[in-house]
Amino acid sequence: CGIFFIGDKYTSPKHWGASLIYGLIAGTACMLLRYVGFYEEVCWFVVVIMGLIAPLLDQFIWKLFKN
Repeated sequence: CGIFFIGDKYTSPKHWGASLIYGLIAGTACMLLRYVGFYEEVCWFVVVIMGLIAPLLDQFIWKLFKN
């Protein structure tokens, strides 16, 4: 799930810095939710959450490196 859906080019950020942060947050969230959570397959929740956060990361990194 994480390999195919987190790395999807349509749902992941376009900027390289945002992609790096995106991958770090997604991996950390997946491992934390798997360790603490009630469900075995929490990667689907992480995919949905990161799909919502990806455009925000792209905008933030774009504004940061634009200057």
